[in-house]
Amino acid sequence: MPNDKDTLEEIKRKYAMHVYEGHEDNVNDVIRYLLQQNEQQQAEIEREKEELDRLNNVILRLQEDYERSLAVSESLGHQLQQSREENEQLIKDRDFWVNLYNQERDLCKGQKENLREINERIGADAENLLVENERLRGELEQVKAERDDYRKVLEWYEKRTNWEYFVDHSAPALKDSGERARDILSRYPSEKGE
Repeated sequence: MPNDKDTLEEIKRKYAMHVYEGHEDNVNDVIRYLLQQNEQQQAEIEREKEELDRLNNVILRLQEDYERSLAVSESLGHQLQQSREENEQLIKDRDFWVNLYNQERDLCKGQKENLREINERIGADAENLLVENERLRGELEQVKAERDDYRKVLEWYEKRTNWEYFVDHSAPALKDSGERARDILSRYPSEKGE
């Protein structure tokens, strides 16, 4: 009777010896054994196919996450550009108000009462502009920090040391199953409301 370690050639040789020695009744045992081995190998092949399908689905999800990260990065770049343009406009507005203040002060040198009223009005406007400018700077820093976090995620994905390869090198898989990316992305609300 063959055992699990027998090669196909050894099984054939043992089978031929049993038939030659008149042990035909063992032939059925050998055939049953070979059928059992075949079924086990077929089951193993099916398990491997299922695992490969699962891993392909993981890869597809990672690709989708990567594409979403790229879209978010582009959106953040656009927001950053808008913030810069708004900041430039605020600086121009501030300069306008400062120039207006200086002009009014020069025109009203002889009129202390008018100068004081104008000074208070312009001061309040300038203060409001400074407060608004400070608020926008804070938002800009927050957008920069968020962008930097997204950049870190993308750089982390880019490093080959964060990927493992299957034994046959057919497809890479993340060592942490994307946990680092999800942790960083969870810090910021999604624009889609998800």
